[in-house]
Amino acid sequence: MSSMGYRLTTVMGLKQLKAPKEDGTEQDLEDFLTSLTDKAIIRWADGGDVGYNVEENAEPEIKESDSLTAAEESDARKVKAYERLMDKYEDRKDAFWTNTIAMFQLIMSNVTTTMRNKIKLTDGHLVASKNKDLVWLMSTVDVCVPPKGLETQSPAEPRRPAEPTRRWSLEEMKVVCERPEEAVGSLF
Repeated sequence: MSSMGYRLTTVMGLKQLKAPKEDGTEQDLEDFLTSLTDKAIIRWADGGDVGYNVEENAEPEIKESDSLTAAEESDARKVKAYERLMDKYEDRKDAFWTNTIAMFQLIMSNVTTTMRNKIKLTDGHLVASKNKDLVWLMSTVDVCVPPKGLETQSPAEPRRPAEPTRRWSLEEMKVVCERPEEAVGSLF
């Protein structure tokens, strides 16, 4: 088992998520996500927020406390309580970000190669991977494993067939070879 920080990248009893072409089913997806969320909520520090993120496919609302009024700022006890609330808020935001990164990596490392390739072919993968966008990843996984009875489709936009190639005249080819700087405008 390898480790990433203090979390395991292998979850005991977790089966790799398969693509439909590999006989992966919607039930497999549900079991996979349930197992991940249960582990995160139970075992991870402040894992409830990332568990919510996976279950609901939405980021949890982590509210910042309202600022103190002028009258409250003069009360040392209220200032201290406010500072503790702000510390808890910052800790929760930091834990959510750390757990989101870990969950993104955990999901990506526990899907089959076919499934991983489908995810990587989806529009927005580079940005989502860089930002560890768990909402995007969960939406993409849902598209990759459609409900039973629906036709399997790639979440990536279908590739367009290449434009028909144009035949070049001998004169045009000479211009390209001899004076490419002049040919650029005429070729495109």
